[in-house]
Amino acid sequence: DEINPVFKPLVFSVEEYEFQIFDRWGELIYETHDTNEGWDGTYKGHRVEGEVYVWKVKYVDVPEALDHLHIGHVTVVR
Repeated sequence: DEINPVFKPLVFSVEEYEFQIFDRWGELIYETHDTNEGWDGTYKGHRVEGEVYVWKVKYVDVPEALDHLHIGHVTVVR
């Protein structure tokens, strides 16, 4: 929607960044390695259905060189 057009994690000073979105069957529908990019609620150029999607972000923080993995869900409302 116009209020939240893109979903992306807020991370700072990271490397080896990977952000993924999965549908309810576990199919990967979005992936980026660019911290400036986010998911716009589409898959293969089409708007996804309004439902719950799983997100996963993996990265290494630069100051401490620690691996991080965060998993959550985002609900698309149409």
